[in-house]
Amino acid sequence: MNGLSLTLEFPAGWLASHPLTRLELKQEASYLQAAGFSLTFS
Repeated sequence: MNGLSLTLEFPAGWLASHPLTRLELKQEASYLQAAGFSLTFS
């Protein structure tokens, strides 16, 4: 994607134990996609 991407990696189980952060990251990914960027996390 022409260098317009960001990938975040968290320790196993971290996102599951921080559901509000996961929700905020999903929302941020949506905002960034509208601006032509890609945000992925796992």
